[in-house]
Amino acid sequence: MNWERISVKRKAIRKQEREVKPYCHTWSVVRRLSKRIEDEERGYFHDMIPCLMFCALTIEAYSNHIGCKKFKHWDILESLSPLDKLTVIGENIEVDIDYGRRPFQTLKELFNFRNEIAHGKTMFLNPETEISIEEAEKDKDDHFTPRPETKWEKYCRVQNVHRAIEDVEKVIKLIHDKAGIEGDYLFIEGGWITNTTWQSVVALKDVFTPAHDQTENPNPPSNPN
Repeated sequence: MNWERISVKRKAIRKQEREVKPYCHTWSVVRRLSKRIEDEERGYFHDMIPCLMFCALTIEAYSNHIGCKKFKHWDILESLSPLDKLTVIGENIEVDIDYGRRPFQTLKELFNFRNEIAHGKTMFLNPETEISIEEAEKDKDDHFTPRPETKWEKYCRVQNVHRAIEDVEKVIKLIHDKAGIEGDYLFIEGGWITNTTWQSVVALKDVFTPAHDQTENPNPPSNPN
């Protein structure tokens, strides 16, 4: 059996490396939405909802970012709540995390807001409030009385957005400074590495070459002598 070369092909292999930091992207969303809120574009109330949501998501993503770098088996802690993860990280890098005061108090408010939105349910509000006679008289002539609001709707205020952005940034910078991870630049995702190599591929096929026919005559002629 012989081998016969039938073709030679070249192929390129591209290998790439990139570290993806989701917290950088969620924070960019926060900054863009906050600009629209500051400009008071029409419907900016509905910009406050995702802005506050993405503040919470930024903290959660950053906790996972640092956790993976500081803990060898961070995956074991993945089931913890975002605030519990932050507490574990704080103990590791010696940051006193007190959810009873700012800036950490704001994080607790943010995740309460996030949970109410993420697990939202239809509800009917029927508040009953004692008001002054003056207010009652005004209600008769005013068709735009304040609407009843849920807790999460009341949280959607410009001052709360400002506070959330300020405190989230403070917490992240504090943890970043204390963690002291070399080469980890805050809010910068960085680029990626590309390496391209070429390979030659030789395609072969096996060719069967039969031997020459040397079969003897089964009935050889007789010797006359």
